Amino acid sequence: SIHPRDLSAFFEPVPGDLSRGYLIAFAGQYSGGRIELDAKNQVKANNELTRGVPGQWHHVIAQILADGTAQLFVDGQKALEMGDAPVPRWKGYPGVWTWGGGEFDNVRFFVGE
Repeated sequence: SIHPRDLSAFFEPVPGDLSRGYLIAFAGQYSGGRIELDAKNQVKANNELTRGVPGQWHHVIAQILADGTAQLFVDGQKALEMGDAPVPRWKGYPGVWTWGGGEFDNVRFFVGE
């Protein structure tokens, strides 16, 4: 995209309820990346790694580990990590979105125990 903005992954307990669950944002407008839990910013960073580069593809991994740790990796580098989070106890609904511009390609969801 010429203006990549807010390419985000989410994992929520109720479909369409963005006030609950995890949000892991990459290229969040001009503010970089962030991890939210229940609609509250927990961790954020605004740097070259989290902003995204216009016109360039990025390999992005957003993951929530079994212990509740949420992480964002961009092009093989850890960009953000939120530890000390509660372990998700809901079955949940994963997804991705963009709030401005951007494209997703080769999206995969994995579920682990």
